[in-house]
Amino acid sequence: MGDMITVLVTDPSSSHTVAAMQSLGRAGYRIVTVSATHKFLRAFGTYSKYCSAHKKVPSFSSGEEHIDAVIDFATKQKVDVILPISSTSCTLYSKHCDRFRKVGIRVPITPWKEGMRIASSKKLTFEFAKSVNLPIPKTIYYNREDSFESVKKNLTFPVVIKGPEGANVRYANNDEELADNIRYFKETFPGGNLLIQEYIEGNGHGYYALCKEGKVLCQFMHKRVKEYPITGGPSVVAQSFYDRDLESLGRNFVSSLRWTGVCMVEFKHDKKDGVYKLMEMNPKFWGSLILSIKSGVNFPVYAVRMAMCEDFEPVLKYRQNLFCHWPFPGEISLIVGFPSEVLSILKILITEKNVINLSLSDPIPSFLQICFGSGSVLKKIWQRKLRYPHGKPLLP
Repeated sequence: MGDMITVLVTDPSSSHTVAAMQSLGRAGYRIVTVSATHKFLRAFGTYSKYCSAHKKVPSFSSGEEHIDAVIDFATKQKVDVILPISSTSCTLYSKHCDRFRKVGIRVPITPWKEGMRIASSKKLTFEFAKSVNLPIPKTIYYNREDSFESVKKNLTFPVVIKGPEGANVRYANNDEELADNIRYFKETFPGGNLLIQEYIEGNGHGYYALCKEGKVLCQFMHKRVKEYPITGGPSVVAQSFYDRDLESLGRNFVSSLRWTGVCMVEFKHDKKDGVYKLMEMNPKFWGSLILSIKSGVNFPVYAVRMAMCEDFEPVLKYRQNLFCHWPFPGEISLIVGFPSEVLSILKILITEKNVINLSLSDPIPSFLQICFGSGSVLKKIWQRKLRYPHGKPLLP
């Protein structure tokens, strides 16, 4: 294997994992991966031409068993750096930083007790944001023992109901819908509490950073031009841009948390008062990673360089007004559900600089994403959930 640096990238079933693998492979790193899914075709990244080796490992929920398998594989592959990609892998690996360190493997993330615990909890994230004066939506924490009457009297509809970590959001426009959604979360996620927030009407904006103990080494910002679901969801068309106010809020958050590793701090620009309101903190690589890379901020490469203790100048400027498209399943779902969106998307394609999250030079992962993405669209059509899969907030 020579002196080439070997990087283990987790979660090969995500499109942004593929983007990370491709960017690292092109930069000259040797890439291996582990998959915790038994649906092997969904592990797109294992079919990348940049993937030198891969292994199925126990699920993340197995905890120590998963970590044991990863360390065993990483040791045999002489891995230098592990880049966890998803929230689940980042959370689990942050609890075992010492174990990785003992076998000489670098993992550039914040340890659990030093910030990941806060970033991995919606409730703790909003409490921390409030303590450092970041604007947040009006928020109510609903515990299982709280009465429905005590909660609803403090609400102004529409509201967003956020379940335990990993659960989808839902919307409620009245008492009946709120009660139905609370019942759904109680039955589906019996162990967790809920977070109920005012619905913020406005476009989504993200501040993305690579940090070391709160110091920003790389940064990037984008705004959602199109998202699916349209009520609030992942970008299907996004634009790189810069905003001083957004930068200030994002930097305040990561520096106050003394964050290490990558993160996404998501805001909405409230139409009512023009203020950025915090939506969430994602302590991981983000779904729109390809736009960051194409705009000149190669977060995966810089994360590895940071882990290897290499010096580099902070990367704070990047290409602006570049548009990125995620056609499968997001953009296709948007167009099929809302045909009126076609013209505005065509205008962007004709008049702006555009990139896509699929790669002709690494075709197999792209082909699999198209297949599974198309299946996802057809499933939503069959279930009659294509337009508003999480419900529709009714605005005054």
